[in-house]
Amino acid sequence: EYTILVDEQGQVLDMMARRVYLNDEFIAADNWRYRVIRIEGNRAICHKLKLEQVSFSEAELTALADTEIPVQGRGNQTIGLYYTHDGESYVPTEGTENIPGKGGILRVGSVFAEKLRNLGLNIIDDKTSHAPHDDAAYRRSRRTAISLIKQGAAAIFDVHRDGVPDPDFYRQVINNQKVTKVRLVVGRQNQNMNSNLDYAKRIKAVADQRYPGLIQGIFIGSGSFNQDLSPRYMLLEVGTHTNSREEAER
Repeated sequence: EYTILVDEQGQVLDMMARRVYLNDEFIAADNWRYRVIRIEGNRAICHKLKLEQVSFSEAELTALADTEIPVQGRGNQTIGLYYTHDGESYVPTEGTENIPGKGGILRVGSVFAEKLRNLGLNIIDDKTSHAPHDDAAYRRSRRTAISLIKQGAAAIFDVHRDGVPDPDFYRQVINNQKVTKVRLVVGRQNQNMNSNLDYAKRIKAVADQRYPGLIQGIFIGSGSFNQDLSPRYMLLEVGTHTNSREEAER
């Protein structure tokens, strides 16, 4: 099952395989911010709020876009990766949407980890299984997140994929390659919400400048997703189960 988010005129704005609640918000790919004001079955009716400022100064963007700048020595450069729903898989590649403990999402995370290591970052890629994929998964994965923090992770990414059935919804062509878009998710019920939202906006600002169309948007949803543990804690959704894993890896 999935939720379709529409504006007050019925135009489809977004969709996602998660339960959406009243007062959840999202920042769309074009940076307009919406709030859910009504739920009708699997449709969430949204009110348009404002155009968010999701940008850096020109100087900051120039510095961040310069891949020759070494990152070693800029304070704590340890990044932690983990997988609350480690069974999430990509049907065109794996033949199924869920392989408990061995999902394709682990391979996507490995590619992400290796790319970060190539930038000079210290990566802790924790593949602890939190199966099954149920309501208690986030409670089980919380122990893994705490372990990453104890190991010195200055930023944490919980890597997922979505479950929207239409592969084209998450598909994008960037640099003449088919890739999946990425959604950033922030829990609105934790004391770090503002810091994590600012972190998401910064990530989106750089991605919009370098790879327009890569970021599907920022969903600000009910719950905490364990983000109360750190001010730089992001849940990523890399494509959907009907995309190929190769698209997600790219």
